[in-house]
Amino acid sequence: MKPNIMTADTDVLIIGGGLGGCMAAINAADRGVRVAVTDKSNTLASGAAATGVDHIWSYIPPVHEKMGYTIEDMAEEHRLGMSAGFLRKDLFLLVAGTMYERVLDLERFGIQFRYEDSKAPGHFRIVPQFHSVPSSFNFDGAPLKRVLTREVRKRGATIFNRVQMLDLLVNDGQVCGAVGVGTRTGDVHVFRAKAVVLATGRANRLGRNLTGYDFNTRIPAPFSGDGQSMAIRAGLPQINMEFLSGRILAPCANYSPNYGDPRNTTQPAARIIDGQGNVLVPRTSFYDWEKLGKEKWSLEMRKSWLEERRTIVEARRRMVAEQRNGGGPFYLDFSEATDEEAAYIEWSIRNEGKGTQFLRYFLGEEKADLRRNRQEYAGYSVREISGYSSAGLWVNKDLETDVGNLFGVGDAVGGFPFGASPAAFAMGWHAGEMAAQRAGEERELLPFRDEVVKARQVLC
Repeated sequence: MKPNIMTADTDVLIIGGGLGGCMAAINAADRGVRVAVTDKSNTLASGAAATGVDHIWSYIPPVHEKMGYTIEDMAEEHRLGMSAGFLRKDLFLLVAGTMYERVLDLERFGIQFRYEDSKAPGHFRIVPQFHSVPSSFNFDGAPLKRVLTREVRKRGATIFNRVQMLDLLVNDGQVCGAVGVGTRTGDVHVFRAKAVVLATGRANRLGRNLTGYDFNTRIPAPFSGDGQSMAIRAGLPQINMEFLSGRILAPCANYSPNYGDPRNTTQPAARIIDGQGNVLVPRTSFYDWEKLGKEKWSLEMRKSWLEERRTIVEARRRMVAEQRNGGGPFYLDFSEATDEEAAYIEWSIRNEGKGTQFLRYFLGEEKADLRRNRQEYAGYSVREISGYSSAGLWVNKDLETDVGNLFGVGDAVGGFPFGASPAAFAMGWHAGEMAAQRAGEERELLPFRDEVVKARQVLC
């Protein structure tokens, strides 16, 4: 028996209900158009930030202007230190230049960013992470997906959960909808739309790591390249597909316990050591906010930061080489942390959902202590295909693809390594505006040939 065909018409169709998809839906709906969101899971807990995220990097005018640090400086550091030269500067400026506004939007939606004990401007918690200056907001991100789903629904957008999208519908070089299948019903879903936003995330899990298990690393197993496959079938250009590792400069992808590494969630104070206690990656420290406005940023600070980045890359290469020759293990070590730093790290870990599970086990069941008990810091084989957005769709400065009225956001877009959650938030917001504008310009829904729908009926 052939599966049922379920049809829906909308102005803007958003494929993927992660951070980028939800932000696109909110901004598009605020502009008075009909919006539909599809997600092969459930927007309440889907995407790379399904369990939350504890940090967002941004150009922060109230901080960086006082340092004499420009957005051009940040773009150059991102290019040199984070993306090995593979950086679309126009996309970077879009994200870095608007992310502070998106932080204020998220705060307006109900996400907590300000803390009375912080000495940073605005009482934000801001730490150094991806750049030579403090540029990452630490915040309570565990409820992100629930909050964003609520905001999408408040605006009258329709969410279609458990629908895996498979094909874009194109009419004479212009998108006119998409086709998917209900993952629990087998129904074929046909959406007609005046504009489409592709927010399907990374293609991280096309290959398995050495264990063969899907759920033992931090990247969600459902990241199987749906958006990239749809783009290929539609004939859309993609870039940098030759990069297999999640980190361009590293021979393998994931080195961290399930909550982050010394330049990620577990800062300040975390460092990586070997079994003999030798330091491979040194610790970080809090920024002294008393210096803000008194100490100006300099090229020497960038030089020192780039040297630190090289140290990290070399340490990862060394770990891989030693492990292949029977060496190791290596550890994440907090033994130098002060009471204040240890409390901060624990708070940061807890604000990503996966970190909450770790702490429940590590502190609760094992009665361990972050400072006394080191955690193994293991390397894995290549398991990510073009992670962190070195690879993906080619889009123009307004995120539109070569197919008219089709927009890409976040990790589905190529040319912006380590765009991560800021790229999802900021690109999603901008694509929502662009898609709503295009939908308003189109008088009617375009027709499409039904060969694709008939083929999916047979295949499903």
